[in-house]
Amino acid sequence: RVVLRQRHYLRKRRLHVTLFRPTRSTKCQKLTRYTQKKSTKTIRVRGMRKIRTREFVNLYFESKKRAGGGDIESRYTDEEDDDTVYITFNEENAAKAVADRAHHTVDGVVLTVSLYFPSVQTTPCYTNKILIKGLNAKITESLLGLFLEAKANYTLIDGSLTYHAVRNDVALVTTEQDIVPLKP
Repeated sequence: RVVLRQRHYLRKRRLHVTLFRPTRSTKCQKLTRYTQKKSTKTIRVRGMRKIRTREFVNLYFESKKRAGGGDIESRYTDEEDDDTVYITFNEENAAKAVADRAHHTVDGVVLTVSLYFPSVQTTPCYTNKILIKGLNAKITESLLGLFLEAKANYTLIDGSLTYHAVRNDVALVTTEQDIVPLKP
């Protein structure tokens, strides 16, 4: 019924409302059609919390005999999940050989390994929203607005501060201006 209603307004601005059908991932993405299978040199390894030394993991996955691997180009830990690491090999066939093995055990811990395909270039769903993590619980909306105006030249829309349902140090704010992405 909401979608069928023709006119929607919020703060005197007309809104375009469509029906949202979530897929497995609800991230807004520019999807590209691929005619060929994607290739990768990176694996995702889960189960890292129980490993005593992460160097064991490097040594294990560098071994062709034990893991099917090869020379490692880089390794990094997931920023939001320290139980997951990503390992990029110098050769694509090493990543595939490691992922094709049924079991991987390091330091007595069974690891879950899969090929990792980085997501297609993502774009923000809203160009005027900022997700803030690590927010002090005592901060007020007006103080946050002053900070963003002074440091980033963004003006908050009054009443737009919305806290995360579970984490009180995460909030979403809406600005009057579009957010300009930082250049790498």
